[in-house]
Amino acid sequence: MLAATYPSIFKILQLQEKGSSVDLSSLSLTKEHLTPILRALKLHTTTHQLCLSANPLGDDAMEELVACLVTMPNLTVLDLSSNQITHQGLRTLCETSRPNEDPAFQSLQELNLSLNPLGDGCSQSIASLIKSCPLLSTLKLQACGLTAKFLQNFALTCTMK
Repeated sequence: MLAATYPSIFKILQLQEKGSSVDLSSLSLTKEHLTPILRALKLHTTTHQLCLSANPLGDDAMEELVACLVTMPNLTVLDLSSNQITHQGLRTLCETSRPNEDPAFQSLQELNLSLNPLGDGCSQSIASLIKSCPLLSTLKLQACGLTAKFLQNFALTCTMK
């Protein structure tokens, strides 16, 4: 079905099947487009890099995305920049990535959430995400609508836990 409905995406997945990087950036993927793709990606357990930047995924696609990400224990780079993800979508991502509960994000070294309207209310989710990613060395949050209030809340969240 994926091949018939989305031939260009199917071709991308075929080309990247043997590699460790999957780049699906700037394809205008919505949740409806992404669901079959993510189900196919669940079979890519050797994926090290997943780029979904510049797609209008929004918060609705986060549950399906997380279901895929937990099957990628070797994922080191995840790019979700410019996907219209808000603090609600980030919360969905964090609720399933609790430390010591599942292997999701245990290998993640770089996460790009730039250009998403996260806002200041995401400090607790960011702190939770950082704790869930023991190898995380790069977290990109450019142009996410964060102000000094975010930093204050983030510092407070980190000291309370």
